[in-house]
Amino acid sequence: MRDIRSDLHERANLAEEEIRTFYTDCERKIEQLHKERDAKVAKAKMKLEILSKLIEFENADASNMPSVAPPEALPPLSPVPLPIGSTAPTPLAQAIGFKKVG
Repeated sequence: MRDIRSDLHERANLAEEEIRTFYTDCERKIEQLHKERDAKVAKAKMKLEILSKLIEFENADASNMPSVAPPEALPPLSPVPLPIGSTAPTPLAQAIGFKKVG
């Protein structure tokens, strides 16, 4: 009968090397994920800090602003005429007060 122990040891060594390769690949991927997470968290924290500063600025600025009259108290806008030779006003032009002159 043939001695297969050396062949089995070689296969075991290859399997161990394969396992080490898997662990190394996984560790590399985990490290990359940690870097990506840290970068995203840093970006989100920067956004939060900027927004907090803007809110702080707006709160300070709003306290110094005079009160504004509600839109109902403002005089109505007068229609703005379109140039001669232009086509009929579009619905948007009509909605904002443009009218055809001519």
